Amino acid sequence: MKKFKKIFIAFLAFFPFFPALALAQVTDFSSLVGVAVNVLRALVSVMFAAAVITFLAGVAMFIFKSDSEVERTKGKQIMVWGVVALFVMVSMWGLVNVIKLTFGI
Repeated sequence: MKKFKKIFIAFLAFFPFFPALALAQVTDFSSLVGVAVNVLRALVSVMFAAAVITFLAGVAMFIFKSDSEVERTKGKQIMVWGVVALFVMVSMWGLVNVIKLTFGI
């Protein structure tokens, strides 16, 4: 399993460069940066979705397993970490936008 995980991570790391290897896209630096930006935008969207799903899973655990105090505590912890993840991501997103607007990037 560890070998598969390493191969998968390597594949994901080099995936954006495959079209350039096949001469299917422009290979200058600006197009490479454009590909990286598009990949990062997709990853950020996936991370936001994962944080929301984590929060909702905590809410579901808190509601549906309310008879057990241990499960309710786990649900609360999952909700808290989901909110923390969302807060950090929104804060970083806002900070990046402030920097972009300040420097006109």
